[in-house]
Amino acid sequence: MKQTFFIQIPLGLEKLAIHELRLKWPVVFPNKTCPEVFAEDGGFNIELLFEEACLLNHWLKIPNKILLRIASFKCRDFPKLYKKISAIDWKPYLGAQEFSFQITSIDSRLFDDRKIKNAIQGGIERYIQKSPIKKKFLEKTKEYDHWNLYMRIENDWCQLSLDISGERLGIRGYRKYVGLAPLRENLASACFYALTFDLEHSTEYNLIDPICGSGTLLSEALLFLRPNNLRNYAYQFLPCYESNLKPIDHQFEKHFEIYGFDKDKNQIEQFQKNLNELEEQGQDLDIIHTEVTDLYNAEEEIKLKYKENICIANLPYNKRIKNTEGNKKLICAIRDKYSPMKIGVIIPQTKTPPLIEGYEVSENLAFINGGFKVSFVIYRKPSS
Repeated sequence: MKQTFFIQIPLGLEKLAIHELRLKWPVVFPNKTCPEVFAEDGGFNIELLFEEACLLNHWLKIPNKILLRIASFKCRDFPKLYKKISAIDWKPYLGAQEFSFQITSIDSRLFDDRKIKNAIQGGIERYIQKSPIKKKFLEKTKEYDHWNLYMRIENDWCQLSLDISGERLGIRGYRKYVGLAPLRENLASACFYALTFDLEHSTEYNLIDPICGSGTLLSEALLFLRPNNLRNYAYQFLPCYESNLKPIDHQFEKHFEIYGFDKDKNQIEQFQKNLNELEEQGQDLDIIHTEVTDLYNAEEEIKLKYKENICIANLPYNKRIKNTEGNKKLICAIRDKYSPMKIGVIIPQTKTPPLIEGYEVSENLAFINGGFKVSFVIYRKPSS
């Protein structure tokens, strides 16, 4: 039986995330048609089998969370909320969880978060009194710590959802070493995909980050077409989950090599430590290379596998790391050293990106990273 799920996406990246779903669906679920999606700010609703939603936790790299819609109802007072919650069939989902509650109330008579939380907890406790939970499910749910319930109330309409991801999906399970201005992994995946999704399938290129830091952008490029089996997910500890799903690493064809450069030896060492973590967990690293190089040293000889280059970089925002060179100078240095067919850079959010001679702006994607408003600006050589 299909159920409704909400795929939670960073604001500004919804269309890109839907594109990712449609790219991967026929490979992950061959002979099945990708369901219709219903987009809204911050994500989209979709009808899925429970097992399908579970597998998407491993495959989708842009979303924050996957939420299962448990119940939806009209409610204007706390006694009724308590009754509605206690009447839900909690058997497939309930064990010994200590839930964190994410509560949003808009234009509703139910507006006190503390009272809403107490009503939900009271309703769950009432359900347990009527239908005691089996010992094996109590023990199973105790093995995992990240349990979240979401309640959204708007105009007295209540939507209760269970987080089947657990920790946000951007926590991949491999990155132990981070730079001074880290980029969230799912945002890095979004940038890589935005930069490359429109390439011809057979295009061969070198993907270069000339100021790679601890390597998040390039690590995510490496892993984008691979399932993430490096961590646990909440669904694996639910009473309703009895199988042992493990996504097969379907072999997407890859036509690129990855190069991480930085003038800071310590940053390259951090990147290499993260790669070592991946290698220890069984990831193939044959296509990725690291080297200490200076972007402004034009005399350095760098050996690259393919003729065409694509560059990607998270430029300093002048906050945690000072940008003494200026964004335009950095982008021009990338252009001059690598002559890439495309350049994608993360810079402080702007509607008027720097103009770069010989290139045109093809995309200006706005989102928030670590509390900072940023733009991922894509430059490309004009069609001849």
